[in-house]
Amino acid sequence: MKIFLLIFLAFLVFNGFFSISLARDHLQKIVSSHELPQTTIRATPNIRITTFMMITADWVNNVLNDGTVSLGTCEALVTGTSNIHTYEYSPSDILKVQQSDIFVKFGIGDLEPDVDQLIAEAMFTNPNLKILTLKNDSDSLFPIPLKMDPLLNQINPHFWMSPINAQICVNKTAYFLSQLYPDNASHFEHARDLYNAKLDALLVTIDTYKSMYQGTKVIINHPAFMYFLDLIGVIRMGVIEETEEGELSAAHLLDIINTIWATNTHLLITSPQASQDAVISLSRDTYSNIVTLTPLLPIYGLSTYIQMIEFDLISFGRPALPAFNLVTMVVISISGTLTIVGVAGALLYLRYGPSKMVEIDDEREIEKNQ
Repeated sequence: MKIFLLIFLAFLVFNGFFSISLARDHLQKIVSSHELPQTTIRATPNIRITTFMMITADWVNNVLNDGTVSLGTCEALVTGTSNIHTYEYSPSDILKVQQSDIFVKFGIGDLEPDVDQLIAEAMFTNPNLKILTLKNDSDSLFPIPLKMDPLLNQINPHFWMSPINAQICVNKTAYFLSQLYPDNASHFEHARDLYNAKLDALLVTIDTYKSMYQGTKVIINHPAFMYFLDLIGVIRMGVIEETEEGELSAAHLLDIINTIWATNTHLLITSPQASQDAVISLSRDTYSNIVTLTPLLPIYGLSTYIQMIEFDLISFGRPALPAFNLVTMVVISISGTLTIVGVAGALLYLRYGPSKMVEIDDEREIEKNQ
C-alpha cells in the first residue's frame, strides 16, 4: 500500500511539472502568434544639405527649422561679395558636397557655373547624394515662370528677387524633404507654413512701398533687379551691363546717356557686387542720383532673404547725390570761394565806391580853404 501511495505521489509531481511546461509552451505560442504593438524610438535626423548661394540656404534652413526643432543644416558655397558667375570651387567646397546628404541647386547654369560637374565629382565618393533642382522646366507641381527681359530681349534668370517665387521654392523644398523623410513630413510642412506666412507679410509690405515708388523711371547697372522692380512698379529705361562680363562699349554708354536726357531719368540702380566705374561716370555726366540695392547675401550685415528684400525696399527711397571726383570738388570749391569774394567786393564797392571817395575829397578841400 505504501509503495502504491509513493508511486501515485510521484505521478502527481511529474504530471504537475509536465502540465506547467505545457502551459508555458502554450503561452509562448499564444504570445508569438499575436502582433503586439511595437514602440519605435526614432532619432532626430541631422540632415546635411549644401547649396550654391546663401539665399537658397536661408530658404532651406527655414524648412529644416520650425523655430523649435531643427532637423539639419544647409550651408552655401558662395558667401560675401564673390561673383557667382565666375566663382571657382575650392577643395573644401568639394569636400563639403561629398559629405552632404542633399545638394540644392537653382537649375540655371549661368547662375551656378560648373555645378553639375561639382555634383558628379562628389557622387564618385558619395553615390547616395540626393539632388533637388528648384527650377526644373519639366516640373508641373512647382513651376517657376521665368520672364522675358525686354531690355535684353532674353530670359531674365534672377527669379529669386520676387518673394512669390521664393514661396514656390520653399514649397518644393518641403515637399522634397517630406518624400525623403516621411516620418518628419509634418515638421517640414509646419516650418514651411510658418515661413510662408512671413513671406506673405513681406508681400504686403512691398505693396505698401509700391504706392510710393510706382512709375519711377530708372537706369539699372545689372539686370538682377527686374523681378523686384516689377513688384514695386518701377520702370526700367535702360541697362548698363548687358553682359555678365560687364564689357561696355563707348557707343552703348552714349546710348544710355541719351536715354537719360531724353526720358528725364536721373536715377541709377547699382549693386555692391557689380563694377561701379560706369555708374559713377554716368552720375557725374548726367547729374543722376545713385541707389544701391543687393541681390545677394551676405552683405551690409544682412543674413536672411527677408532682410535683404526689406533693405532693398528702404534703400530705393534713399538715393545718394551724384558722384563727383576730387578734381571736380576742388573746382567747385574754388568757384564757390571766388563767388563769395566777388560778391563781397561788389558790396564794398557799392558802399565805398569812387563816388563816395570823391565826396570825401571835396569835403576835405572845403575845410582846407576855410
